[in-house]
Amino acid sequence: MVQTNSTAIYDTLLIAKILVQYNKDFNFSEINLFCYFACLLSLYNGQPLSYWGYNFIKNEFGVPISAEVQISVQRLIELGHLANTSPGYYNITEKGINFLDTLNYIQRYQERRNYIENACNTLLVNSIGHIRQIINQDPVISTVKESPLRVLLNETSGTTELLYKQFTILKSAIKCDIDKDLFIVALSWLKCVQNIEEFGYVYK
Repeated sequence: MVQTNSTAIYDTLLIAKILVQYNKDFNFSEINLFCYFACLLSLYNGQPLSYWGYNFIKNEFGVPISAEVQISVQRLIELGHLANTSPGYYNITEKGINFLDTLNYIQRYQERRNYIENACNTLLVNSIGHIRQIINQDPVISTVKESPLRVLLNETSGTTELLYKQFTILKSAIKCDIDKDLFIVALSWLKCVQNIEEFGYVYK
């Protein structure tokens, strides 16, 4: 049996629980979307790429997916923590919610929970489709779309460096407590990527 990534298990369950608060169900790409968005917030907060615990690649449409997240979804369905609602769509079960409640007491998940919740809560003012469209414009994904390179968020990549430049601009513009105001950071980054042409490209 393929080994599951415990971190991806936690992330998948937490995102699943939050998504059903906004929609009646969710699909695999939506779980991946918010895993990736939450990972970006961790980078904004100064965490190294290795902190996130699993990698992302682009699929044939150029959007971020993670093999570890896919395996986690499959494993959680087998365990009865997630259930199919229709082809390609899922919901979190009561068993899954109870398991997540147990995981939330584990110290190493506390910081991840902050990144994930703030990424997902941008749904308060944006649709999933809108968030997906904006994130697909970020310098990493938009550049990799035109490249045969499949791995996203590589420390040696110039596109990842550009992402850090965007974050530097935001930090200089938004004077806030990152841990307390990460929701503001998440919304501001989405707005900047959407509305500022070549955001971060000319920053030195």
